[in-house]
Amino acid sequence: MLEFIISSLAAVFVVMDPLGAIPVVLVTTEGYTQKRKERIIKRACWAASLILILFALLGAVIFKIFGITFAAFRVAGGILLLKIALDMLYAKKPGSHITTGEEKAAAEKEDVAIVPLAMPMLSGPASIATVLVLMEKANSLCQSAIVIASILFTCLVCYFILKSSGLLFSKLGETGLNVLVRIMGLILLALSVQFVFDGIKEMFFK
Repeated sequence: MLEFIISSLAAVFVVMDPLGAIPVVLVTTEGYTQKRKERIIKRACWAASLILILFALLGAVIFKIFGITFAAFRVAGGILLLKIALDMLYAKKPGSHITTGEEKAAAEKEDVAIVPLAMPMLSGPASIATVLVLMEKANSLCQSAIVIASILFTCLVCYFILKSSGLLFSKLGETGLNVLVRIMGLILLALSVQFVFDGIKEMFFK
């Protein structure tokens, strides 16, 4: 049980990548008061948690509607995570999170909480894929609850990290953030390989 708790927390936190979201938050909330910035970040984290929980609870129904097997989704999710992990290892901004066009458009908007911060920055395709795979691996109601709790806890941590984005950026600098992102990328790379391995094993050896 402890192993599942740790793996769920690590997977959700790494794939949501709040450290990688810091530069985007700084750009899109430039000129805002601290109170307004915190309000936007809070809404973004709440929205991200609701999106991920919704997919976590309805994942089995979605698979059934489209005729997708969990094994196939594990492989697809693993490949997607592999791409993002490689981007993180080279300190690139993961393309599946937010595009340059979305970032520029967001900087001109009044409210950026939902788009692009909540979606696709925090709860993008990779986060959704990870949550669905974790829910599929859950063998009991307790483990399913752990996945939901991991989402809520990670979104809470994201709030505090992003709320302090200015301070963290000034202390760590771009180089420091890149180092942390690379470390998280390495963890995500291992998770992506495990997802692909488990999917292939389930498809051909069960």
